[in-house]
Amino acid sequence: MGTQTPLESSIVKAIVRKLNAIPGCRIKKHHGSMYGAMEVDLYGCCNGRAVFIEAKQPGKKPTDRQRAELESWKAVGAITGVATSVAEAMEIIAPALCHIDTERPEP
Repeated sequence: MGTQTPLESSIVKAIVRKLNAIPGCRIKKHHGSMYGAMEVDLYGCCNGRAVFIEAKQPGKKPTDRQRAELESWKAVGAITGVATSVAEAMEIIAPALCHIDTERPEP
């Protein structure tokens, strides 16, 4: 018997739990409606950078609308991506975690 594919809701919960445990990160789940196919699952901020992540089961792809939404946020500087696991979500937000504030004066 093979391993069972995790539900998207389980992937979302695991990503939210992990990212919210990182200092400087706050991620929320977008609660869907009948128009939700054009919204991405997760949104928030990590170290001052806007973050939008679409969670999917392994092998599943975002809709064209979801891809367009991610691209529109990316075009204005947000960190965006599609994640099928916590590890992939961590890779997506890596630029925010490595950010060094060059505007802040040294102590």
